[in-house]
Amino acid sequence: MAENTVPSSGVPRPRTPFKPKYFFQNRRPTLRGVPREVVPDQTAPGYQSLLAQEGFIALSEWPQASQALRDDVRELEQYLMPSFWRIDQQARYYQNRHYLYQWIFILAAFLTTAFSAISVYLSGTSGDAAVGPVSMTGVLGVLAGIVSAMAAAVSFLNASQTPQQNWFKARAKAESLRSLYFTFLARRRTFDADAGRERSRLLGQAVLDVLRDQTKDGGTP
Repeated sequence: MAENTVPSSGVPRPRTPFKPKYFFQNRRPTLRGVPREVVPDQTAPGYQSLLAQEGFIALSEWPQASQALRDDVRELEQYLMPSFWRIDQQARYYQNRHYLYQWIFILAAFLTTAFSAISVYLSGTSGDAAVGPVSMTGVLGVLAGIVSAMAAAVSFLNASQTPQQNWFKARAKAESLRSLYFTFLARRRTFDADAGRERSRLLGQAVLDVLRDQTKDGGTP
């Protein structure tokens, strides 16, 4: 299959990669869990590639970068990026937890319905086999009760931990920090001060404001 399509203009255009649209295809949780807090080592060999992957400035790929840009990136690495990595990982953690609970709800509903349907079918026919005092319908009823109890427990955890709300909040903070990153680089708003240490102080305060949900009008300063 060709990788590119050629429209009427004659300019090759990359094919749009196939993206699954069903819940069970693109919303699969990691069963072994996702760490809640992970801050990458800035001295690790793959750190610069990780920066580029997330859309940030990787100085290893910018040999022509000016000294002012290098200084700004170092300030961001010190004051902003550790908080971004921590909040971004929290968003991934709560996202995985939300998807895991949704999978459990769906499977529990399916199994409960299946066990109940089979039990009703067997009770209306002569196929209800029994092993001693225990009948097949009794076993299915117990299984349905266990699955329902598990679903109720997960429902309680979902209501108490609110992973979806925490996921949205963490993602909003992470994207606010991302916006703050480029606002600082562009020297816009309060970051146009000439004194380097003053800009650093303002950057640190802005990061704290995002983390504390105290940003003015819900945006970055």
